[in-house]
Amino acid sequence: MIKVGIEVPDQNFSGIDLSQPELGNPGVGGSEYLFTLLASQLIKNGLDVIVYHYSSNSLPIGLRDFVLCDSESMISKAEIDGVDILIHQVGKTKNWYNRLENSKISSVAWAHVYLDYYELQILRKNQNVKRVVFVGKEEYDSYIDDDIISKSTYIYNMVPIKDKVCNRIIDVPIVTYVGSLVPAKGFHRLAQIWPEVISKVPNAELYVIGNGKVYDRNAKLGKYGISQSDYENQFMKYLTDDEGKILQSVHFCGIVGKEKRDIFKKTCVGIVNPTALTETFCLSAVEMEYSYVPVVTRKKWGLLDTVKNKKTGFLFNTKGQFLKKVVLLLKNEKLNNKMGENGHAFVKESFAIENIIPEWLILLENIENNKAPKYLGIQGNWTNDWKWLKCCLRFLRFDLGLKKMFSFYDIKNKLKIILKNNYKNK
Repeated sequence: MIKVGIEVPDQNFSGIDLSQPELGNPGVGGSEYLFTLLASQLIKNGLDVIVYHYSSNSLPIGLRDFVLCDSESMISKAEIDGVDILIHQVGKTKNWYNRLENSKISSVAWAHVYLDYYELQILRKNQNVKRVVFVGKEEYDSYIDDDIISKSTYIYNMVPIKDKVCNRIIDVPIVTYVGSLVPAKGFHRLAQIWPEVISKVPNAELYVIGNGKVYDRNAKLGKYGISQSDYENQFMKYLTDDEGKILQSVHFCGIVGKEKRDIFKKTCVGIVNPTALTETFCLSAVEMEYSYVPVVTRKKWGLLDTVKNKKTGFLFNTKGQFLKKVVLLLKNEKLNNKMGENGHAFVKESFAIENIIPEWLILLENIENNKAPKYLGIQGNWTNDWKWLKCCLRFLRFDLGLKKMFSFYDIKNKLKIILKNNYKNK
């Protein structure tokens, strides 16, 4: 039997009940939740699983877990435990990968974020990294011309769908944002259009699930206790009156766990990261779609995998389109209901645990048997993330054998260095 070690990167919070991940995210970051969910599902499928984490949080019953002081001690502990394959978060140091390469452990780097260039270089060459698993097709396609693709695949994130979800009851036109209130998650874009939404739909209300502590419980928040001061100042001017009081139409809910389903039941339109920056998948979009809520977000990156434009919601390119689509879904009940039904069916078909876990089991078996992954071709979205150019580079590097050519990320890194040096010399 394969012995699997799984890292749960919970270093930024403690005292959270993660013991029943099959019931949904209790209000932590998507990555932390999904590592826990994967561990619980693998053990249910008969694997010998050990979890390595960093804080005192309640994990699923039946999992053996060890609290470590840092990630570098994980490798030596995994060796002592006889782990065959270690599934870990990316974002590790060069020293960490050196220690991994000097061990007998095979690793799976689970990339919930886009790779920094330094780590991309390491992952290409490290012989003990047997797989890089991306969380969506669009993230995978971002590296199609790079050498790393030869050891890569993608497996969509999974969501629990066993519990019954009731259809929504819409009494008030509510817009709900879900996500961390940090610049990369784009809440300020929604705040900017909110006064215009109210002018077109005067009885609309905005519910905000999340705050500046989603990823770091120790983050210092600003005057309103919502986000860090600099970021609060950026968006609160759109959501307060002349006296600085929060508008009656706006409700900040803070960090919410399973209770967010009660908000989804009365939500008319769901919003996730209107900038799409950093998004490789977006679990919040999938959770809302499963709850029959149509989602509006930017037409970019991983959101192309999880929100189907004009079917489960709308993907926009401009601020004007953003406003127009939110208002349309607030006013058009028939269209709203149709997209909600589509979203629920889409999630059940694409991201259910019973459909995703077999892919992980096959991946682990293939690693054990030294079976290389197959290249997974392009399926569309050619203009996203320079995909058309990366496809051309792939043809030159892989099909014509011109491997000494730079990949897209090599070129991008060299341009950054040139621009940085030119700036210094001015």
